[in-house]
Amino acid sequence: MQRMVARRAAGAALAARSTGQQAVRSATARSRGVHTTPPTGSSNAQRSAPDADGINMVLNTTSAAPKGAVPDFIINHVAPIHSGSQWLQTKRQSEEERFGEAALEGGYKSFREDIRSVVPDSRVFTDPLRTLAYGTDASFYRLVPKIVVKVHDEAEMIKLVQLAAKNKTPVTFRAGGTSLSGQAITDSILLKLGHTWRYRKIEDDGKLITVEPGWILGQVNRMLAPYGRKLGPDPSSIESCWIGGVVANNSSGMCCGVSQNTYHTIKDLRIVMFDGTVA
Repeated sequence: MQRMVARRAAGAALAARSTGQQAVRSATARSRGVHTTPPTGSSNAQRSAPDADGINMVLNTTSAAPKGAVPDFIINHVAPIHSGSQWLQTKRQSEEERFGEAALEGGYKSFREDIRSVVPDSRVFTDPLRTLAYGTDASFYRLVPKIVVKVHDEAEMIKLVQLAAKNKTPVTFRAGGTSLSGQAITDSILLKLGHTWRYRKIEDDGKLITVEPGWILGQVNRMLAPYGRKLGPDPSSIESCWIGGVVANNSSGMCCGVSQNTYHTIKDLRIVMFDGTVA
């Protein structure tokens, strides 16, 4: 019991000391000619009464939060009428949240409908999680695509490119996604090569190799190792970058220099053009 009384006495002393400090601050503020806020718990008469220098201390305490609403912030234990939580509830009621295919508009909506007969739904991503995952590569950039399509072969690629041109929706191609400069990301349509682009053919005792863009550069070099040969470029991402990206970006490396970069290694290419023709 004695301990409890001692604590109360100490609390009273603290309250008195706090009130005294507040009075000092108010007096200092009055000497500077600024408005001050009275301590919490002061009466309405004290709040509205002018001070000795004729400066009114005004604090609006008439606001009250509706019953059941939890205010986002409180000033002097009084909740504001227009709290953030109320505003958010109003927005949620008035504006429907749309994600995935429901958020597609214009040419993107038409493109999504057009490709249903080309690519199964299991290889088309529009949900926020997977589009966010494909929104970056090895660079520090981020562009979240509206649609991601995993393309399995050349026939699909031709049709997809033609439909994109028809709907006037830009496309970006992605192989291994190891770009350091953001070439494999887009905020439009991302055509991602699947792991099915795996054709290969070695000719002339390893002097010539034909591969599709789904092979990793290190894998191709291991195919050529028994012949004592390798491809020219040697980027640091050699065990993760795909041939498609190596060719598209003219990959080089620390050892190959310019004389053995990708463009000096290629003999010929088979390319799907923007209108779907093959060159």
